Amino acid sequence: MKRLAVVFIFLLTGPLGFGETNCAFQIFPNLNQMSREEARTLGLRDASADFSNGVYRIETYGLRSSTPNAEENYLKEHYGIQIHPIAACVVSSGILGHADGYNSRMKDLLIQKFEHDVFKEARDAVTSASGD
Repeated sequence: MKRLAVVFIFLLTGPLGFGETNCAFQIFPNLNQMSREEARTLGLRDASADFSNGVYRIETYGLRSSTPNAEENYLKEHYGIQIHPIAACVVSSGILGHADGYNSRMKDLLIQKFEHDVFKEARDAVTSASGD
């Protein structure tokens, strides 16, 4: 019975006991073998392709809450911009490079499309709503 309980807990929490906050989570493990510049170039290309297909998102990494914050909700509700976690707290130069290239290109394209800085708008809206 003890063994069954241990196995059940292991299945619920994952092998490291972190569950959804497992720091080893990565969407693009092949980025680990790329240099930062190679991955940045790929990120620029991926963002252009996604934008052309109507996919608007920003890549994130680091240990995050499973609940989107107010700014992320604002971007999704008003502009259809999704937040896309690509890695948790274990990142490589390739992951950093891809996110840098992807986000810089995507932000530029979205600001052009909506003809103003929607990211600043979201920050300002959240700040004014919270009374800060």
